[in-house]
Amino acid sequence: MHNQGVMTEQEHSEQMRNDGEGAVITNSTSENIIVYGPTRATDSGNFDKSWYILHPGKTTPRNGEFRGFFIPKDRKFEQENGETVQGPAAVMYSAPKVVTITSNEDQYVEKNEHNDGVFHAAEINWPIPDFSSDNCQNMTSTQYEIQDY
Repeated sequence: MHNQGVMTEQEHSEQMRNDGEGAVITNSTSENIIVYGPTRATDSGNFDKSWYILHPGKTTPRNGEFRGFFIPKDRKFEQENGETVQGPAAVMYSAPKVVTITSNEDQYVEKNEHNDGVFHAAEINWPIPDFSSDNCQNMTSTQYEIQDY
């Protein structure tokens, strides 16, 4: 499945340069989710975003420039329009959207806002690994933690 959003990656990149603030993402699931935020200088590779762990019940900071979240390979994602996408994939949000991610068994559901696209690895310059949800739960390095909850 290809980008189902209303923006191209180039349009989104232009909006990111103009907006300066990220989307606000709340994790209302019972497991860690991986969100995409500002690129860390310590990351290897040439991706436009870096991974961060968003623990259950937590929300990304308003000034954190977070732009989306990761769907593991063993999870599905139900968009507000009812369409379901199988991971691994990245869900992109523009600023200043406020979105809540909930879950229903093996499926993530977005609430409050509609995303700007769901992308697979070859479609966006973000790290989209072939990870399961267990991999996401076991990411414990402090470099992946969001600093300003």
